[in-house]
Amino acid sequence: MDKYLDSTIIVVNEEPYCIWEVDLKGRNNEFLKGIDIDYFDYILNVHLEAEDEKRASIALQATFHHALETMFSLLCAYIQAPDCVYAWISKCSNTDLRSILRKINKRDRVLFSKLALKNISWESVAELIFQWYMPGTEKNTSISKLFAQFWHRLANEYLDENYILEYNSLTEITKLFKAYLKRN
Repeated sequence: MDKYLDSTIIVVNEEPYCIWEVDLKGRNNEFLKGIDIDYFDYILNVHLEAEDEKRASIALQATFHHALETMFSLLCAYIQAPDCVYAWISKCSNTDLRSILRKINKRDRVLFSKLALKNISWESVAELIFQWYMPGTEKNTSISKLFAQFWHRLANEYLDENYILEYNSLTEITKLFKAYLKRN
């Protein structure tokens, strides 16, 4: 059987890309199925049991940063390129991710999305994600509203200058510590 190239256009923040792939949908599904949904739970449990509380604390803080970045990358990929998440994530820088989060927080109407939304906000994204969870019930409305508020608060934290400095510091500390261990 001959295989043909599929194509799609994705936008990362404001930058368009044309993606060509054999079985684009299959590759996207393979990527999504390959995400280890238990990874962060595993890291948490390993460090909660650690004897060295100082190192565990730093590792947990770095893991929190990584978890936020991962969650927001997946949410923003869903907004801008649900048909090609793997390519969107590979093209998205931290700077792009922060810019997108600022736009969502401000309900910026110029943010590109492949979703059928009148405006891009945490509320509209949560409603779309939870549309099949107990539709038409108060529970559905409540869950959507609470997740939207939660994501908005986490986005504010992720965008906070002190958070960014802390993340960068943890990254540098990790690099320095690895270099030290290699030398000794």
